[in-house]
Amino acid sequence: MGGYALYVWTAYGIAAVVLVGNIIHARLRQRRITRQLQREDKL
Repeated sequence: MGGYALYVWTAYGIAAVVLVGNIIHARLRQRRITRQLQREDKL
């Protein structure tokens, strides 16, 4: 990698963390919205 290995692997790591974070955030938001809609449906 021509001396840039630390930079490259750090960039890959940050990208992976962001992607996983987006997936987790989307799932949590979906659960919250689903629960909210179920509560509103019962009213």
